[in-house]
Amino acid sequence: MREQALKFGNGSRLVGILSEPDPSLKLVSGPGVLMWNVGIHHHIGPNRIFVDLARAVADCGFTCLRFDVSGLGDSEAGGVEATSDR
Repeated sequence: MREQALKFGNGSRLVGILSEPDPSLKLVSGPGVLMWNVGIHHHIGPNRIFVDLARAVADCGFTCLRFDVSGLGDSEAGGVEATSDR
């Protein structure tokens, strides 16, 4: 298994960890798995549960991305403001 920190999204403001399976185990046609933070916790999740889960998923051959939504954890808040056309 290989893990890599990533910055992505508009302005590279979002932060996540990509967990990839060993190439010999990778399910090429399998779906990817997304996990986002639960609010007050960053991408590791409460009691690091997302770390353990992402690694277990990768060990089963799936690619997994756990990430922080905008403004929470390691991700910066977005610069987009809500507007109204009225």
